[in-house]
Amino acid sequence: MRGYRWYFLIIVMFLSVAEATSYGGSKENLQLQIPKEVQQELDAHIEKQKGADSCATEYKKARRFYWGDVNGDGKQDITVLYTIEGFNCGNNYNFYLAVFLNQKGRFILVASTEVGGKSKRFVDFNSIKDGKIILDTKEYLPGDATCCPSGKGQAEYILKDNQILPVKEDIKQHKGGK
Repeated sequence: MRGYRWYFLIIVMFLSVAEATSYGGSKENLQLQIPKEVQQELDAHIEKQKGADSCATEYKKARRFYWGDVNGDGKQDITVLYTIEGFNCGNNYNFYLAVFLNQKGRFILVASTEVGGKSKRFVDFNSIKDGKIILDTKEYLPGDATCCPSGKGQAEYILKDNQILPVKEDIKQHKGGK
């Protein structure tokens, strides 16, 4: 019976270490605690983006935070994918990417940019590797309806001079994206 206790303790310790190492820039780190100040600063930034457009609204359920070293300083930064929809009271939406740099334990919003949207492309987070933010994309190909882009691809972004810049886009140019 005692052997099972040690076995159980070892498994629990292993799972705890595995959870702690998922802190890097991957999809597994979605559940980490996001500082309240980051949420508040992002809310204020989005309000500025919407401007005087009373119809524009953020689709908060689509807001996603990701951890990873974006600027190569060895510290975990926060990137955010978020969506604003309904500009000019229309049935449209845009995807945005924002970067919060870790500066002495405080996260500072340094940049945001549009990375997709209706009739542009769908985006989803892939990873942060070597300072690159990698997004999986679904691109619109000829004949695609606005609901359903069929081309699969990836887009890579870097942070340079406090701007988010595209560095690579790879699109599979046929139906099914194989």
